Amino acid sequence: MTIVCRNREQGRILVFFAAGLLWSCGTDREPFRVMPRWTVAPEPLFDVGAAEDTLHSFGDVTGATRLPDGSVVVADRLSASLRYFSPDGRFVRSVGRKGEGPGEFDYLAALRRCGDSLHAQDIAPWRITVFDLRGTLARSFSITNPTAGQSPYRSACNADGVYLSNGWDLSSVGTPGRIRWKVPYWLSHPDGTIRDTLGTHPGSERLGFSWGSAPYPLGREPALALGRDAAYLGSADSFAIEVYGLDGSHLRTIGLDEPPPRTTGADVARFKVLDTLGKPARQQPQIVAEWPEEFPPTLPAYTHFLVDGEEHLWVRRYPAGAADTAAWVVFAPGGAPVAEVMLPALFTAYEIGRDYILGRLLDPAEGFHRVVVYALDRGGSR
Repeated sequence: MTIVCRNREQGRILVFFAAGLLWSCGTDREPFRVMPRWTVAPEPLFDVGAAEDTLHSFGDVTGATRLPDGSVVVADRLSASLRYFSPDGRFVRSVGRKGEGPGEFDYLAALRRCGDSLHAQDIAPWRITVFDLRGTLARSFSITNPTAGQSPYRSACNADGVYLSNGWDLSSVGTPGRIRWKVPYWLSHPDGTIRDTLGTHPGSERLGFSWGSAPYPLGREPALALGRDAAYLGSADSFAIEVYGLDGSHLRTIGLDEPPPRTTGADVARFKVLDTLGKPARQQPQIVAEWPEEFPPTLPAYTHFLVDGEEHLWVRRYPAGAADTAAWVVFAPGGAPVAEVMLPALFTAYEIGRDYILGRLLDPAEGFHRVVVYALDRGGSR
């Protein structure tokens, strides 16, 4: 089963949804073993964004969620709105607009489904606006950082509205070269006040400039996810994942016993294509000028985490080289690896249910965004 994409430089690329034997290993260094066969249908159940109609196209998708009736809500940063689509992909309505008032967005950075609420994150000013699932404005709040005066760097929420966040390290501002510092990680109550602190752990790997810093190309980024009873965080230095209880206690370390992959020329070439893909021509010289002379010798172990509707943790391996697919390793709530799922390398997952995966698919030729829902078959496993 295949999906055919087009690449500007390489012509046609076949994206395979592998359905063969899958392997992984446990944290106790056990031998490789066959995993259950979890597969994704080759054709999406829902596909919006490729049409010429402006009501069905997006500027910059930053999040999405699927509602109980099958309709989909999409956060589009450039239109500064939450856009509702029917289960068959018809545009229904928009919520929000450009601005800084109640229910308005200046820079719509993320949309999260936190139980029966939609949490839309704006970073200028930094706040989270809460809507019910119909799009009715409820309230707004900010997340308190243990380091006074700073906003979170990255956050995740669970169905009860609890948040897991990590912070910035402002000492990197003006420091040239490759830098990385430890930053605070913490849990927040639904109103944004601090619930428990989880200590300090490595933060974003940065490339310093005289004006500040940016994520280091092919560098390590912290990954976060939050279930009902467990918080997951990882530095991406190895395939180790720290698990905390929601009382702040460290429960265990889970993951796979394998070294991070070596960086190749194909990895660097892939990064350069994606870093400029879809960017205006006037911006590209500045983007290229900020690439480092040397890239990291190894790739990050993973890119990000998601907790699904069954409380399984999904971990996306860093896609290597020119591969058209990226593997997601699935861990049971107790920490055992139970499956591996292949998805397109240019797919960003936002939500995983019992029988579907929702996310953003990047067009490899022009860089436009599609929002798709794939049917998920867990092979009878629960």
